[in-house]
Amino acid sequence: MDQYLDALSPESPLERIAFRLQVAKYTTNKKDFLRLEKGTQGQIENETKVSTSLNDIIGFKCLHYSVAESSIHVNLVIEKKKSEEFTFWVKTRDGTALADEDYIPKEELITFKATEKERTIKIGLVDSHDWEPDEDFFVDLCDEQTKKRLDGDNTCCKVTILDDDNPGQLVFEKREIEVKRA
Repeated sequence: MDQYLDALSPESPLERIAFRLQVAKYTTNKKDFLRLEKGTQGQIENETKVSTSLNDIIGFKCLHYSVAESSIHVNLVIEKKKSEEFTFWVKTRDGTALADEDYIPKEELITFKATEKERTIKIGLVDSHDWEPDEDFFVDLCDEQTKKRLDGDNTCCKVTILDDDNPGQLVFEKREIEVKRA
């Protein structure tokens, strides 16, 4: 299964088509062969390359999520690796996706209790019903005092919003047009 998810990482046009087909099949309730966790309809956790620089206290479980625009929200899982209380900020930032236009911005102070190991946060999406290219935004885990991003590659998560609207049609007034060479 992991090999299949790796192959769906939208890095080439062919992989991108396969990836979008799976999201479309799942979101339209057609028979699928990708199983997503309950409550993640239209959302896929993309496997990312192993990072060499990880935060040893806190980090995202997955560093890249892809979600259908009509899903209303994306669920991001944050993991705490040490059994001590830890407070940090969760902040969204624009990429090609824009706050309030494509997603609901979030800036929230979160405290993990010493016994907590994992927490899921929701970030709202705006379904525009107009066709547009797929867009990305980022979610950062930031220092409680400075609000600057914490060290480690696992403190930044990329979210790709997959547009699920039809692009419309190009129609000409006449079926055939004669063009003369000069």
